[in-house]
Formats: sequence, C-alpha cells, structure tokens
Amino acid sequence: MYRIIVVDDSALFVKGLIANLDLASLDAGLHGAFLNATDVIACLKKNPDIDLIISDIRMPYMTGLEMAREALAINPQIKIILISAYDDFEYAQEALRIGVFDYIQKPVRYDTLSAAIQKALRRLEEERQTVKRLEEAQPALIDKFYTDLIHTHPLAAESLLKKQADYLDIAHRQGAFLCIAMVSELTEAEEQPVSLEKSVLHLLA
Repeated sequence: MYRIIVVDDSALFVKGLIANLDLASLDAGLHGAFLNATDVIACLKKNPDIDLIISDIRMPYMTGLEMAREALAINPQIKIILISAYDDFEYAQEALRIGVFDYIQKPVRYDTLSAAIQKALRRLEEERQTVKRLEEAQPALIDKFYTDLIHTHPLAAESLLKKQADYLDIAHRQGAFLCIAMVSELTEAEEQPVSLEKSVLHLLA
C-alpha cells in the first residue's frame, strides 16, 4: 500500500481533503496529516520511503516549494502534488522546475486531485519497475563493461567507458587495471571438471 502525507496550515482543509479522497481505492493509506511543512520534513527524515505528499504551497515558516526541495533531497523518487489558491504562473513554473509532480489550484476538485494522485502513483510504480529491471541486469552489465574494457584501446577506454563505469559504480581512477582473459580446456584424461579457481591458479603458476 502506498503511503501518503497531507499538509496544509488550515486544519479544516486537511480534514476536508481526507474526508473526500477515497485513498483505499488507490491502494493508498494516510501516513500522516500535518499543519506545517517543517513537521513533514521531520517525518521524512524518520520515514524517507513515503510515496506521495499533497501540500499547500503557501504556509508559514516553510512554504510548499521549500518543503518540496528538501523532501526531494531526502527521497528523489517521492511524488509531490502542490495546491495553491493563488493564480500565479511563476509558482507553477518553479514547482515543475524543482521536480514537483503536479500543481493544482484551489478550489480543489476532488476528482481532479484523485486523478492526479492516481497518475503520480502509476508513475512511481513504473519508475520502481525500471529500477528493479536495471538492478537485475546489473551483473550482466558489469560483465559487459569488463569485456568492453578488454577490447578497448587503453588511450580511448576512459572516454568511451566512463559513463558506464560511473553508472555501475566502478572506480576508474584508482590506478591501472589488469585484465586477464583465460580459456580453460579440459583433456579427455580429466575425469572431473576442474573448478574455475583451480584453473586460474594452474594457468598463473
């Protein structure tokens, strides 16, 4: 179940939002309701895996935009929907620039907000599936990196393979690499296959 936080300096608005959103139908639950953004950040520091924040943009002490910046620094994958009573295009521009998922104006239409939540959670799930596929493919990508490294001229290796090394978190400025390509061939006289470790030791002896 997805975990959602709602924040607005108006307790009445927060109560109305919670009462009018059918989160269960979105496979979501309310993790917390807050009246200021600083409490949201404190909550995120303890629970960084919150999925979605629905927040007013104009609040004392910390605005929704300021909160969004800090929240995305804590969890870059979190989805944020900002709500504002102010018809201010600059707010919308800034919100999208810093990575806010959506920007909705008051008075809020709950069907519009529900659709935005559904879209945000769908995007979140797509991103998680992409990350999962990349993690599953990482061993093969590492094998391919070293295969490419073996077959690339030393003077061109860094410029051609740097991006792959950075993505795979492979240190490439720690001095020289020694790559050894070996082929082990068993003779008919060998009754049992030789382990890879023994083959390497035999070839290096």
